[in-house]
Formats: sequence, structure tokens, C-alpha cells
Amino acid sequence: MVADTDPPALPVDWAVIRLIPLGDGIGGKVWRAERDDGSPAIVKSPSEAARPNARRAADYLRWRDGH
Repeated sequence: MVADTDPPALPVDWAVIRLIPLGDGIGGKVWRAERDDGSPAIVKSPSEAARPNARRAADYLRWRDGH
């Protein structure tokens, strides 16, 4: 269960129209997102503990084409 469901501020050009909380843990908070074209996405807000590794995690996802 997600304790605090306040979503992060997102860039307008991401065109996110809906966020559904999925989880809250040591790594941060995660939301299922829907974009205005109907495509799905995931939004993650890293916790303070996870922030030092956030850049490497983003690089890894980019390398894996988001998978």
C-alpha cells in the first residue's frame, strides 16, 4: 500500500494524464502512468536512500530500451 500518494511534478511534454500509485518502498514511490495518446508508462520518484544510484538506474533502463 502506498502511504503518501502525492505524485511528483512532471514535465508537461511527458503528456501524463493519469497516475495510479503502485508502490512505496526503500527505493522510492512508483506510479502507473497513462499518457494523453493512451500509451502506458511508469513514473518513479526515488527515495533519499536511492538517489545516489538513480542516475545509474536511469542509464540502465535507457540502455535496455526501457525494459
